[in-house]
Amino acid sequence: MVIAAVDRSHSQRCRNLQRANVESAVWYQWTMTRPWRTSWGLTAILMLGAGACKKDETPAGDAGVTGTPTGRTSRPSARLEPVKLRALGEQPGYLDEGVAFAAMRAGAAQEFLQGLPLPGEVTRDLAEARRELGFDLLADDVLARFEIPKDAIVSMTLGRPLGLARLGSMRTKVRGNDRFLSAVARTLESQEKRAFATPLVEAPPPKELPARKVERMPIAEEPPPPVAPPPVGVVEVVEEPGGVPGGVPGGVPGGVPGGVVGGVIGGTAYDPTPPPLSPSEQADVDALVADFNATGMQFHFHVPTKDPGLFLSEVRARAPAQSLARGDLYCRGQEVEACLADGRELLIVRRDGDALVLDLISFFGHYGDSPELRHPTVAEALAAPKAELSQLEQMAGDASIYFHAEAMVQLLELERTSAGIRRLGWGSDSSEHRARIDKRLEEAKAMRRLLDGPRLFEGLLANAHHQRDRSQLQVTWPLREGQRQLAESALAPPPLRVPVPTIAALCDQSLACARTRGMPSPETLGTKLALGIYGNADILNDTINDADEPGLFLVFISMWPNALGTLAWQLPLSESRGAEAALVRSALEALGRVQGTGLSIRRLDVGRRSVQAEYSAYARVPASDLTLVSTGLALAEQRMTSTTIEGVEGEIKMLPFPEDEVPAVLMTREDPDKVDGEDGKPRAHGWLTVVDAKARLGWLLGLSTDEGTTPYAYGEIPDLWRFVASVPEAVDELGFARTWASGRHFKASFDLDEGQPHVWMEIAVASESSAEK
Repeated sequence: MVIAAVDRSHSQRCRNLQRANVESAVWYQWTMTRPWRTSWGLTAILMLGAGACKKDETPAGDAGVTGTPTGRTSRPSARLEPVKLRALGEQPGYLDEGVAFAAMRAGAAQEFLQGLPLPGEVTRDLAEARRELGFDLLADDVLARFEIPKDAIVSMTLGRPLGLARLGSMRTKVRGNDRFLSAVARTLESQEKRAFATPLVEAPPPKELPARKVERMPIAEEPPPPVAPPPVGVVEVVEEPGGVPGGVPGGVPGGVPGGVVGGVIGGTAYDPTPPPLSPSEQADVDALVADFNATGMQFHFHVPTKDPGLFLSEVRARAPAQSLARGDLYCRGQEVEACLADGRELLIVRRDGDALVLDLISFFGHYGDSPELRHPTVAEALAAPKAELSQLEQMAGDASIYFHAEAMVQLLELERTSAGIRRLGWGSDSSEHRARIDKRLEEAKAMRRLLDGPRLFEGLLANAHHQRDRSQLQVTWPLREGQRQLAESALAPPPLRVPVPTIAALCDQSLACARTRGMPSPETLGTKLALGIYGNADILNDTINDADEPGLFLVFISMWPNALGTLAWQLPLSESRGAEAALVRSALEALGRVQGTGLSIRRLDVGRRSVQAEYSAYARVPASDLTLVSTGLALAEQRMTSTTIEGVEGEIKMLPFPEDEVPAVLMTREDPDKVDGEDGKPRAHGWLTVVDAKARLGWLLGLSTDEGTTPYAYGEIPDLWRFVASVPEAVDELGFARTWASGRHFKASFDLDEGQPHVWMEIAVASESSAEK
């Protein structure tokens, strides 16, 4: 959600940074069905994402925060120079307990967004939005339209839970019996019916139509309909002397009081209404429903502007009277400029000096029959305290976002509990109430369990920079207090002792390339981090399934080293038995001894049934592990044969693979010279490679080398469109981006700084100087 700001006098350099959130903004707009949502939900989103672009002539790398959020100078690769970022500083849009905090400079955001290529369907959606909004999001200067300064910083808090203090009480009450849950379901259902049945704004009376002359025709009299005979099988009850149906005093023998006819037809009718609740039970039902209807989620935006009235006048002019009237009921007694309510959403617009403040509240509960009951929730949202997180001090660049893992779990716990209660009112059978509640509570518990174990990171921080034809993203995972030593020991790769091809040798004139220092020891990851639910792959898989997509995202921002330990150690060992287990364990230990890996794709032509390629991929390993590869192939009834290559020393073995789809040859070569190991003893190392042809190994071994200590991992695509063009299907899908992608490179680098991971990613127009680095 971002508010597009604009300045028509801004230079061409500030014309591209708004498209970063265009697709999400379009999605938000067209999924909202009400007029005020479609028009102003999108406008608010784009305004919030615009940020500001200072028109200074000083290069971004000359001053500001260094390329690593920790404040240290780092050089991820000679081919990827980290940009020094300007600190964003403390911003008024950061609120306590938020899941995500974001800030962006309006001008830079607009420049970036308006410079991105977009597919045809998105362009058509934006053209339709222009007819509704009155301006073009991709061509017009939206910042100038709303008087947002060029150097304004738009700050926001995304996904702040409301009613979190009610969570414990709600969890306690939903553990009640089925009779209690059925009473809650009836209450919710009646609430929603009353909400839809009672309009908040009276519709204007219909216009009276002029009276029409109607020619009256005589009505023909019809004979009365004949009396239908009683249907077959229906027993007509005739009162007999003594008041006994059927004329049998005392009823029919057989023990049925009043006889068969009287017992079946003349007895008391079945009453499906359950017995009433006791006063204390009813009080618990009312309290649970009140707590449920008061829970929600807040999105807070702070947008500096010279004239907040411009946006306010647009809102008042375009918002339906029904939404404004309903919003007034929610915001009564609060100092606000406008409130718009529709369904479970409430948009509040306020002034903060020369800034515009928007709060979007999404209630988890039903519509409710009394908006006044949600006054405490609105007051809680408007009185939210400022956030005090040390990670926010590291936000820098033209755009930045930080995700906090603990806050995300708290929000999902509240939302899942409320979702379970909400489903009670969907008219399901009472036997399903308990299952519905338990399912949602289990989803909330699964999110909490995913944080169990030795957690290294507080969350994820991403800082972005955009200037002219260069965009760089810097991502890091801030360490938790006291976890630096554990992170260093668990994530560190093995020390390098043999030379490897340089990054330049692998990447120059290539289609794509990569190089790494190997990987952390799977055993170390498994024994130090894969603990708790991460110590069992089946339990972890079930937990992630229960948590659904939010669980996967939580693992990505906080727990991925633990999950890596599960995948790299616990899972392979748990799936192997007997002699196979010993072989698997040896293979995993060998992975921890890999000195480095690399890849260079020189040519790639993807056809419908085959792939033509020129490439080489290698791993630098101890010579003893080459023997392990031969042993594993022998068990699969595959044997490598000795071969020679002109100009290459050392023992070489090869195993061609079928060339039906991709040409591939597995080749190993042992170095003629030995190097000292950790114990000081000389040890032999070698090359484990997969190449397109036998001669490619000679090319690989002839490349210039270095010690390969930095960075931890690096990858590059020298020309994006050249890479895309190698796949015909991709050309058809991405043809709209051909002009933009031609001549642009993509580079990515990963490294550790005292146990803290850092990732740099860059898309920029390639130049001869950058290619030579």
